[in-house]
Amino acid sequence: MRFRLSLTFALLSLAVRLDAQVGHPPSSSPYRDILYNISFTPYVGWIGGDGGDIGIGPHDGVVYGARVDYRLSNTISFGASFETGVLDRLIVDADDPVDARVTGPVSQRLSMLEGTVQLNITGKKSWHGFAPFVGGTAGVAWAEETPADTSGYRFGTRAVLAPLFGFRFLPGQRIHFRVDGRWLFWQLKYPSSYFDEPADDPAGPGERSHAVLAGHHAEEWTGGAEFRFGLGFSF
Repeated sequence: MRFRLSLTFALLSLAVRLDAQVGHPPSSSPYRDILYNISFTPYVGWIGGDGGDIGIGPHDGVVYGARVDYRLSNTISFGASFETGVLDRLIVDADDPVDARVTGPVSQRLSMLEGTVQLNITGKKSWHGFAPFVGGTAGVAWAEETPADTSGYRFGTRAVLAPLFGFRFLPGQRIHFRVDGRWLFWQLKYPSSYFDEPADDPAGPGERSHAVLAGHHAEEWTGGAEFRFGLGFSF
């Protein structure tokens, strides 16, 4: 009898120890399923940068936008976004003297329409409420003309590319906070007037050229860092 009681106690003790090694019980696991595949997220952001070598590209300003995301699989999501805001830019008058041709900054509205491919690092689960991701966006950006610019430069409509990273924080299943950062790339095309001698201050014999972009390329890839914060709703 004592032997059977001792054997039963030993087996129960072993079962408890083995069960303890399996892992967290569901109620205390740091991982939670993300139940909904579609989300809508209004957001606000800030774009930095320097506007390119002479500062005439859009930079430094607040943008507002919204995005829709659809989780295609556990790890892959697709999204679409639109944003707009008023940014700064400089004006460079190609015909003015060197020491007086840069004015500003002035305001210029920039808008972007983009698509996103996103890799969800923790799949369809969150970890302590966090769901990190990396990805990339591609789309188009366009800016309103600046009447004060008489040089012939226009931002126009440009392709925009941007790698991104960030996370969502889900306090519940229906609402989340989204934070992401990315680096925007677009191409500036400079007018021919930037390569000519200024009418009001041409270089004299033996002087270095007074042209705005003497020896520079006519095109330049530039952009700026963007940080965005949004409040999302899932369904």
